[in-house]
Amino acid sequence: MIVRICLLIIFHIFTKWGSRKPNRVGGFKKQKMNKFLFISLILVMLFSSCKKEENDLPSSYPSLYGSYTHSFYESWEDGLYERSRYISYDFDDTRKSWYYSRRWSYTTSGWSNAIKESNSWDLEWKVEDGKFKERLWDNEYADWYSHDFEFINSNEIKIDGYTFYKD
Repeated sequence: MIVRICLLIIFHIFTKWGSRKPNRVGGFKKQKMNKFLFISLILVMLFSSCKKEENDLPSSYPSLYGSYTHSFYESWEDGLYERSRYISYDFDDTRKSWYYSRRWSYTTSGWSNAIKESNSWDLEWKVEDGKFKERLWDNEYADWYSHDFEFINSNEIKIDGYTFYKD
């Protein structure tokens, strides 16, 4: 907001809005045009800054609070081949959640994520119509991704068929 006010002041100074002396370029017509542009700029900035942020809203599912974790590991042929999956969501009383996952496998087709790197990011989330929806936090261009959701109890949920247990 302070930046917008500074920009308005700079715009006012450069357009010499308060001046009543006619200039050589356009006289009083240019001053009227500058006033019109100035007022239009103020209106556009007011309407664009009054947008309600959905991220500030409280949780859409208050029962979902805390850290929920899903882990999976399997191996076969005496441990030669193995697959692992670890996913975690940290929920608080807002629509912001921290997501962490690490997946890797070594199978007959070779390594997948051999370095065992993990991924984590902040998500905006909500539960609507029985679906768990998520997108990148604070990114208006991110798409919403929808997953099947089932709230079993305060210690157990299912997202896309994976069971998550509260830590």
